[in-house]
Amino acid sequence: MYQGQLSVYRPRSHSPAAAGLTWPGAAAGGAVLGLGRAAGSWQWHLSGKHPVAKDFFAIGDKNPVAEAFAQWIRLGTEQNAGGRAMLTANCSWRFWAKTGSRQTLVCGVMRNSCDFMGRPYPLLVMGSGALDSWEENWELLPLACEGLWNQMEQLATKNYQGLDRLKEDLRMLRPPQARWQELQRQSAELLAALPGDLPAPAAAAQDALFLPLRCADHCDPLALIIRLHRVLKEKIRVVPNTLFVGGPLEQPGFALFTRPLSIADFARMWQPLTTI
Repeated sequence: MYQGQLSVYRPRSHSPAAAGLTWPGAAAGGAVLGLGRAAGSWQWHLSGKHPVAKDFFAIGDKNPVAEAFAQWIRLGTEQNAGGRAMLTANCSWRFWAKTGSRQTLVCGVMRNSCDFMGRPYPLLVMGSGALDSWEENWELLPLACEGLWNQMEQLATKNYQGLDRLKEDLRMLRPPQARWQELQRQSAELLAALPGDLPAPAAAAQDALFLPLRCADHCDPLALIIRLHRVLKEKIRVVPNTLFVGGPLEQPGFALFTRPLSIADFARMWQPLTTI
């Protein structure tokens, strides 16, 4: 238990009906993830399964933010109704999240992976730390975090010969920079190249929003993601708790939450968006 953060009541049964997982201030319905204060400097964490190791492992900084995300993945995996097929599908998410500490950002990647023996389990790579004025500029986070997400995906997919090199690369991750004016110019250039007839998402009155990422062949996916961030910022007028981009390869999507994450969200995000 961490003051002002995550309260977890562990169920005797692993069935969704018996989950009973809550955090202070969350509505009923099995909320798991509530993020609070993080350290002022960036902290890096990697956990799950990677072909470099024989089983589950965790390296990097221990903090409530990383533990909350890792717990959400663990509980979602334990209650997985999709079996091995869900955990072996080509599925990867980039994400960012806010915490209870102003100007502290969480940025990470979670994707299906496996250990050296081929046993599947998701891999989580994430960092948390200060990014000045990001709450006022969250529509620019896809650009601000692009380089870091690329580094994290390389960690997740690189053919390492040992854990020491993986640990070294984790320590070498570099956080995003608050170059908002420069990123605004880049954003405007990308958006100007998008087709003018792209559909706009409906008003986001609900506390969880799932959207397919559909774009013509000539459309830049990054530009589309930036456009969705910008449009949704105008519609919801609050900083989301968590926002994911990615998903199953056959139908990538965009998932936005203005509430804590629940175990049910994990299963929904591992399905093609057309079935959600």
